[in-house]
Amino acid sequence: MPMLRLSRSSSLSIRVTSLLALCSLSLSAGAQVETSTNVPPGIRALLEQQRQAGNPYEQMARMQVSARYGELLALYEGSRQGAIEAVMVEVFGRRMELSAQMTGAGANPAELERVSGADYLRSQLAESVSDEELRLFDDFLQGTSERQLRSTYGSQLERAAPALSAADRDMVLEQMVQHMLLQRSDITDPEEMITQQLQSLMAVRTELQTRLGAEQFGEAEKFLDQVQSNLYRNRGMYEAMEQ
Repeated sequence: MPMLRLSRSSSLSIRVTSLLALCSLSLSAGAQVETSTNVPPGIRALLEQQRQAGNPYEQMARMQVSARYGELLALYEGSRQGAIEAVMVEVFGRRMELSAQMTGAGANPAELERVSGADYLRSQLAESVSDEELRLFDDFLQGTSERQLRSTYGSQLERAAPALSAADRDMVLEQMVQHMLLQRSDITDPEEMITQQLQSLMAVRTELQTRLGAEQFGEAEKFLDQVQSNLYRNRGMYEAMEQ
């Protein structure tokens, strides 16, 4: 099947895939944690259960695929949806497995970079989907980067800081999206990505302090603290997988 060259916006969308997946994974994991090593018992139990089953990454990979591509998968019919989802889960699971090996003797950064790229995911799909199904995938990537970040952070902001005025909420959301989109695109290790997101979050916090009054900033901090707690939880998950 002929391959199509991904546009620059498609490549950016793959980067945003990781941001959204980390955010969505943390929201579905349970109660918040305050430190990177404080992994909730339920998460540890889940990881141990998956290790014993022989595939420690499948469920988390499935969660990431659902968070990132759920809207796209809904466009495919019947059995095709399950088949396409299975390919995506396998790719995401492979990424997580390689990432967990990065601190050990079996580290393979070149392979991790290869499977984390847009071309790899697309090539795996191209082996088992029709031209029309592949076009749906391409169209989805090309139009969702900034929009999905706005949707993800926007809904979280409304829940965490409902007392913010509409104008201030829009400004907080704009700062979040722009800082996250400006992150380096050459980082594929999840823990490094989380560190970068924490740095971006600190920059957002500093910027908002100069733009909001004390009361409104206090409300915005509820949202920022929740995002920070989610990122620490994600880091704890990856640390647990490496143990």
